[in-house]
Amino acid sequence: MSTTCVTCQQPKKILARGMCSACYQKARARGLPALQRTRPYGPERPCTHQTSHPHGARARYVLDRCRCEKCTASTRTYENERERRRAIEKWHANTSALVPGDTVRAHLRELMDAGMGWKRIAAAAGVGCSTVYPILYGKHLSNPAHPDHRPPRKQVRREVAEKLLAVRYMPAGGTLIESTGARRRLQALVAIGWSQTRLAAVLGMELANLNTLILGRGQRMVTQKTADAVRALYDRCWLAPPIPANRFEQSGITRARHVAQDHDWAPPLAWDDDEIDDPDARPQGLPGATPALSVTEQVVELLEIGYSVTEIPSRVGRASLADVLGCIRDRELKAELTRRAS
Repeated sequence: MSTTCVTCQQPKKILARGMCSACYQKARARGLPALQRTRPYGPERPCTHQTSHPHGARARYVLDRCRCEKCTASTRTYENERERRRAIEKWHANTSALVPGDTVRAHLRELMDAGMGWKRIAAAAGVGCSTVYPILYGKHLSNPAHPDHRPPRKQVRREVAEKLLAVRYMPAGGTLIESTGARRRLQALVAIGWSQTRLAAVLGMELANLNTLILGRGQRMVTQKTADAVRALYDRCWLAPPIPANRFEQSGITRARHVAQDHDWAPPLAWDDDEIDDPDARPQGLPGATPALSVTEQVVELLEIGYSVTEIPSRVGRASLADVLGCIRDRELKAELTRRAS
């Protein structure tokens, strides 16, 4: 298409701003006012989508057809950056700038087969859904006769591929998993004095549901969201036994410890972090199990952490206060206490 250039008045192909290629390049080099926008910006259009697109986002320009100054400027910046990336990719070899799409697609399929949706994968990688979908399915793949039909991408930009390949499987909050780890963590917290009522209040659960989970009455599965909440609570409280504010709370702590002793629930120190979720693992330091640490070693460790003598029996399996005092009377431990007191 040829027309008259507004600068040289010659019938040439117009490049931009009503000027031919030669006049446009000269005007751009000189920075003439002719390069300024002469057409006024359009009015701001409201967003009609469920997810509100703010002004200044490219999605507002493309999807909502808003031609205000902010949306136009953001789209112009995006297109300039896009052309710059294309020039860089064209300059470099394809092996250094692009990654085979089959490699990325195989990783995405593996995550999807494990139960992770492609939209969650895009969110975890920090890329847009419109970037992941063409890698998996292409464009109008169900209708090859469509004029805009595109097969799945054969190559992916390296920066996008690195983000997608770095994603690891993360189950959704509603996924059902084995409840062994959550049950053992709750039992360990009860063993050091956390009552089931306080645990249910912190976790936002019904007391009956928490009691069923702790006792394991036919409930072998738990949601990933609940397991994560129990793990976070356990990480905060396994070294922080409850401190009673009055005699009623002290009574609740005592009852919780008695319940744990009656059911032979292991305290936190009886479990290793890499074994507490294993159904075949057994607690250490309890009757019928081979302890990894002796009672004296556990007492020394708890004293170094800062626990008092009266708090240690609930943390060391079924050890009584007399056993703890007997360990304290040990010669090496007595020397350590003497050095600390001095």
